[in-house]
Amino acid sequence: MPRTLLGRRDEYWLQHRTQGTALNCGTVSCTVRVVLSQHTAAARNIGGLSTALQNALQNAVDKPLMTMATLDREVAARVVLQQCLNAKLQVKPQDEDSDAEWVEIKRGMVIYVCFFKGSSKDLISKMVSSLLNVKLSESDSGKHVAITELPGDILIVPQATLGGKSKGRCMQYHLNAGKEQGMELYALFTAQCQKELEAHAQWSESGAVLRYGTYGNRQVLTLDTNGPYTHLLEF
Repeated sequence: MPRTLLGRRDEYWLQHRTQGTALNCGTVSCTVRVVLSQHTAAARNIGGLSTALQNALQNAVDKPLMTMATLDREVAARVVLQQCLNAKLQVKPQDEDSDAEWVEIKRGMVIYVCFFKGSSKDLISKMVSSLLNVKLSESDSGKHVAITELPGDILIVPQATLGGKSKGRCMQYHLNAGKEQGMELYALFTAQCQKELEAHAQWSESGAVLRYGTYGNRQVLTLDTNGPYTHLLEF
């Protein structure tokens, strides 16, 4: 809820009686934090609170002790898009018998992707359609267009660390999809990208390429950006 809609009594009450979640004040998004049900019930009898706040508190009484997990849409996948001039990804390290193997792209976009628990195959088509059609690639004229309209190269990088959550001084990745599920979804994702790109005449006839890394392996990435121009998308 914007502060302009809160009276001083509202703010005082919220400051001293709330502890961590969001409420919906009718048509107004009210970030108030989880209001304990006993406090919300008591608030109905306090004079001077705004109508919007009272409505939000009444909703909290009807649905007490809501948490961010139930209020926020569950995230099934997280993607970072990075515009680039060129990028190079090591997909196999050097060993005694062979040199390191790399995949490389020129001007285009790097897609870092991470799947969470709760992800499913049904999500793949939506993700691919959104990522290939979002207008985030800068053309020569300065206009932002879809990567298929640029047209530009694409490098897909599996990035499990996008699912990290800090706890104290450490990072945890408990929300990430398991290795087998993540590998399956990643394979479907890259295959669907290839399918949709090849079906796009402007992209497929331009000589642009799709490259991608190997799931579950540590990889070395180098890139030159023309920004930086980075966006986070969640599905």
